[in-house]
Amino acid sequence: MALCNNLGGDSSIGIGYSALCSSTNNPRNIAIGSKALCDLTNGTDNVVIGTQICCMVSGSCNVAVGAGAGTSLSNGSYNVIMGDNAAKNFDSGEGNIFIGTNAGCCVTAGANNVMIGRYVGDDHAPMSCNNTFVGSFSGSDQCTCMNIAVGAFAGQKMGCCCTGNTHNIA
Repeated sequence: MALCNNLGGDSSIGIGYSALCSSTNNPRNIAIGSKALCDLTNGTDNVVIGTQICCMVSGSCNVAVGAGAGTSLSNGSYNVIMGDNAAKNFDSGEGNIFIGTNAGCCVTAGANNVMIGRYVGDDHAPMSCNNTFVGSFSGSDQCTCMNIAVGAFAGQKMGCCCTGNTHNIA
């Protein structure tokens, strides 16, 4: 049942089995789908639509749409996550955009990334920052920061930022 233990979460909407179920003092959230925002502990103004999506969010102003999108998000704000399993392992960070099936699915933390396309940033390093990858499979299989890759498969295996491989355009 939706909003079953919702305490102090005024102006919130929960639709679906266990949507916003254990929310405490978290106003102005919208959760649609089974287990959407099911354990929200500290957050406002989040909008999530999908099954098992953003189950343990602590943060504000996040938007997530798609089955399994942002499943692991526990601490982050101002993120946009759209697509089945997009950013599914993403745990914390701010100002990220992940759009597409499995977009950024291996990124666990980071800030100011834009990853748009199917499997973009797949097999990416756990921590990522200030990257822009647009196109299916672009920016895959690497650990990098401050790079741009545009086009299908662009910028794959760019290397590791720990070896100075930053500021690239592909």
